Amino acid sequence: MKKLITLFVLALSLTGCAAVMKALPTIAAVISDAQQTLEIVDVGVQEWIRRTDPPEEQRARYAKIRQNAYRALSLATRGVRGIQDMDQEQYDTAFKEFRESYGEMKDFLDETGAMRSGALSSSGEAEALPEPLAMSHTVD
Repeated sequence: MKKLITLFVLALSLTGCAAVMKALPTIAAVISDAQQTLEIVDVGVQEWIRRTDPPEEQRARYAKIRQNAYRALSLATRGVRGIQDMDQEQYDTAFKEFRESYGEMKDFLDETGAMRSGALSSSGEAEALPEPLAMSHTVD
């Protein structure tokens, strides 16, 4: 019976791994899109910082939010690169953490005036705040 249970668990594990393996190219594209989005937002925020000279606590808060978003993407990237074995739940957790950080970033930008009416207002001309694919992606 113990062997049967072991084989069953192994089969389930391999099935989950196969699903994740099949999804790796999509996961990599979603991660890349999210990283590019963070870079676009950061360019706007850095311009806003230069233009408005906000208090140090706002700068530190933004840096922490940004760091958390990149940390979540870093975990998913480690799985895609094969540095760390990850299953579907771990990828979903990484993307959930990214979504939370990005949502916090949007709230911060809105609260501080770096974003107005859903657009970055770094140089007087508003640019629409990008919505990364990771905001709705789950590993299937």
